[in-house]
Amino acid sequence: MELSFTLDYSKQVKVLYTKVGISEAFPAGSAEVVQPDPEQLNAIWDTGATGSAITPEVVKALNLRPSGMCTISGVYGAKDTNTYLVNLFLPNKAVIPNIRVSEVDKLAGDFGVLIGMDIIGQGDFAVSNVDNKTVITFRLPSKKRFDFVAESQKFASKQERRTSEKKAQKQMRKKIQARISRRGNR
Repeated sequence: MELSFTLDYSKQVKVLYTKVGISEAFPAGSAEVVQPDPEQLNAIWDTGATGSAITPEVVKALNLRPSGMCTISGVYGAKDTNTYLVNLFLPNKAVIPNIRVSEVDKLAGDFGVLIGMDIIGQGDFAVSNVDNKTVITFRLPSKKRFDFVAESQKFASKQERRTSEKKAQKQMRKKIQARISRRGNR
């Protein structure tokens, strides 16, 4: 099953963000378990982060219990911190169950969640800034290899073929016109 979403921003942005839902981990699709409503939060999508994270405010709001410990490293050094198991609800309401997240002291702005490469790296993620408007799109599972160099070369080859075809057509028209002129002069 494919899980995907696309988000169009009204301008070019420097921070990639979406609304996501977070809940205590539960077996996805289980009818016997009362599934909690996800807490809707602002999330940063960070390709420079190896793992996903949540703030202490999110831990408190969801009444989460630690599932373990890990060491996180950042610009201010390394730190031991709690980890938690959560379910992540993407903007299209698709659920990624049982994600291990670490607790970070603070995220910039009013963000409570950081989506790292542990999630991004499972799928296809692209960013575009056409007309100074950022668009992000994400899909699970990964289905296509992106290669802008090959795409550019393919486009250039098509352009060269079109130019050659137009040149050949122009030469053919000249030959036809020359034949017509010679017949008219007889």
